[in-house]
Amino acid sequence: MVVGEKVVTREYALVVHGRFIAQARGECQYFSDETIPTAGEGCKSNALLRCCKDLGIASELWDPRFIRDFKKAHCHEMWVEHVVNKKRRQIWTRKDGEPAYPYQKVGPRSGAA
Repeated sequence: MVVGEKVVTREYALVVHGRFIAQARGECQYFSDETIPTAGEGCKSNALLRCCKDLGIASELWDPRFIRDFKKAHCHEMWVEHVVNKKRRQIWTRKDGEPAYPYQKVGPRSGAA
């Protein structure tokens, strides 16, 4: 952890129908006092994700073979440009989707500029 970094951290337990299922610690950074409530929600989401990972829920999301097959079937790679700093990069999006702000779609960079 970096000196001066602010982090919300809390222990959570997943209980279903009165039965203990899993336990995890959630954490989330925040940068100003106004964002502490949002960091609290992020902390809870992080703990839930970790509990689900322990249970094997959506475990295929960490399987490289599943990821490659999913991308091939449902996604495409495109060049985008950050609208503020003009940096270009390639991102993956769904075939029926467009890049989200702050990116806009552009063509690939040509050889010599």
